[in-house]
Amino acid sequence: MTPNRINILLDNNLLSEAKQLARRQRTTATRIVEQALREYIDRHGAHKVQSYALEEPGRRDITERAEKIRRRLHRPEGW
Repeated sequence: MTPNRINILLDNNLLSEAKQLARRQRTTATRIVEQALREYIDRHGAHKVQSYALEEPGRRDITERAEKIRRRLHRPEGW
């Protein structure tokens, strides 16, 4: 995968915290932001996966994936 460069505006304190965390973890601020964005999308995108699975009976692969996500996020059934 080829990364794409984007510009985002962050509060100075938030950027400073990301850079400090990156130094402690011996990584880059880019990786910290990327990981945070992935986690956010996983958390908020999980509902869409589950909704689709419920609308498509017989798509066991999607239903199982949605259930794994729900358990990982500790969400109640039917959420």
